[in-house]
Amino acid sequence: MAKEMIFQRPALTQAWANLKEGELYFFDTVTDYGKKYHLDKTKDGPIGIDTDPYEVEDIFDCIGDDTVTAILGKGKDKVLTVLSKELPYLLIQGKNQIKIPLEDHGKEGVYGIKRLFPDYQLDAVVINPKIKTLEELGVLKSMIKQVLAEKDLVEGGKHEPARKPNRKDQRGPAKERLEDGRDPSDPHACE
Repeated sequence: MAKEMIFQRPALTQAWANLKEGELYFFDTVTDYGKKYHLDKTKDGPIGIDTDPYEVEDIFDCIGDDTVTAILGKGKDKVLTVLSKELPYLLIQGKNQIKIPLEDHGKEGVYGIKRLFPDYQLDAVVINPKIKTLEELGVLKSMIKQVLAEKDLVEGGKHEPARKPNRKDQRGPAKERLEDGRDPSDPHACE
């Protein structure tokens, strides 16, 4: 199980508030940037800058096997964003659900999220979040359940119950038969 990390510092919130169009910041849990290349100018910030747009592979390379969530807030109203290799898009769950194709996310970075929610502040970025942590940060259980349901849909049936075999399958592999349909291994068939 990957380690949960919570980033909830004033420097990150302030840097999010000052994020401008054209600045290509991306969620990154893998690259070891210098302080000046992190959105919040800290050594271990979860959002790093690049000069060129990202391809989908670049986005996945930056998060490795981690699930990255960002919690945006405007008063009691919360928005949860989820980026994971298990989802073929950046998922935003709030009052409505928004799915940003990863190709589009690669062109705008996290500014694309801020553009959709300009009046919201960044409350926290949580890497590999636990449900309890998200609830403690004010994310409603219903939002968390919707995100988990989306993830299960994408995984496509890993949690389906075992199916009963077809009647035809219960016979096992087809046996060789004599021309008249008798079983050659039956001792009475050759009489």
